[in-house]
Amino acid sequence: MKIKINDKLLYIIFENNAEEKLITKFTEYKDTSSAFAGGRYNPMFVTNKKLGKIIKGIFVSYAGLAKEIICYCKDMDIKITEYKDERTHYDFQKEEFDLKSFFDPKHKYVEHQTRALTAMLQTNTGIIKATTSSGKSSIISAYIRVTNMPTLILVNKVTLAQQLQNNFIKDGIDCGICTGQGIKSGTCMVSTIQSVKKVPNLLDYKCLIVDEIHQGSSTSFQEFFGSISYPYKFGFSATPEGSNDYKFALVRQFFGSIIEEIGAEELMKNEVIAIPDINFIPVECPQTMDWQSAYEQAIVFNKDRNKKIIELAEKARKEEKQILIIIKSIEHGEILKQQIPDAVFVNGRDTPPDERIKVIDNFERGKIKTIICSSIFNEGISIVKINVLIIASGGKGYTESSQKLGRALRIGDDKKTALVYDFLDKGNRFTEKHSKRRASIYKKAGFKVSISK
Repeated sequence: MKIKINDKLLYIIFENNAEEKLITKFTEYKDTSSAFAGGRYNPMFVTNKKLGKIIKGIFVSYAGLAKEIICYCKDMDIKITEYKDERTHYDFQKEEFDLKSFFDPKHKYVEHQTRALTAMLQTNTGIIKATTSSGKSSIISAYIRVTNMPTLILVNKVTLAQQLQNNFIKDGIDCGICTGQGIKSGTCMVSTIQSVKKVPNLLDYKCLIVDEIHQGSSTSFQEFFGSISYPYKFGFSATPEGSNDYKFALVRQFFGSIIEEIGAEELMKNEVIAIPDINFIPVECPQTMDWQSAYEQAIVFNKDRNKKIIELAEKARKEEKQILIIIKSIEHGEILKQQIPDAVFVNGRDTPPDERIKVIDNFERGKIKTIICSSIFNEGISIVKINVLIIASGGKGYTESSQKLGRALRIGDDKKTALVYDFLDKGNRFTEKHSKRRASIYKKAGFKVSISK
């Protein structure tokens, strides 16, 4: 087998049919995304997807799969007779740096960040699996300052883009921003995926970094990844694998495999993140025939459940704590807002990006005590002052659940722990299953979970 790799593509010439069959099969995945409907699984809608194809007798795939294929060849005793690496390499990969000097000296523990930075400097592509609040933006900032490469940072939300740009500018980086609100130029650029095609001189960047890379399997991201050929590509996420093997493979074909992991236990032990006290509150829910009815009757319009949410918020307010309540639907948020008068309701429909930033700032200053928010705050957004997190949205997704929990983990000078409330929605086969799934996700992430009586 002969292999050639460049910044974008991987080429393989097979020497026999057996090699071709093995590699073709290895790069084939089952797509189950259309197999779930109404809370049920239908295997009839599972399809096979190939991440490589034969063009004029040559197997071609995106270059991110190279390492996996080479490792597979070793496992299967497939001999690689020729290997040509035509990827771009820069001198910084040969240099040695005092990596700790690129991080805030006020932080006592940065070993997890220097490990991730070291891994990035040793390769051209890779994914950093880093639990929420591990300081991903600081790692990205350090990488930009070490390499001095023109870098494009891609995100999915305007608020996150604004926060990242501000952080990078504070670190002395000439950083612009491109969102639906406008464009400001810089040597480095933070852009939302929705506006990335408006970035000036888009092809001049040498490095692409994607925050929340688990979103990279979506059509908009995939189309962009396939249209560019940056020499260096890295992704960050607390949950890059998600729960769908095919979707994760779509990401890996561009960004390669996970090159470093930062877990919650390490960060709690070294006081990098707050220790969450996770309590599940039992709630009785009506039985329903399908998931949509379950969501409406057992979660949104469940008076007993909403009453407990309001009581938890009132108790926390009396204790002068600051509270974030996460919901899914705007209607649910409006119901809770009517019962919690001093709360500010933030959602994607009614709250412009600039207003969201103001709300976060006022919350951090203590001027706002309670925020009710939709999914726009699920991931990426940095809010330190959350003492109490109420996860009122339900759901069962691995990525979604982990990201929601992460809202409470940012540590502060006067914050070492966080109180987290979720709900054991009993009596409905959909919601009860989802509650148990969320509890399992929290435990697997290294957190303790208890059920209130």
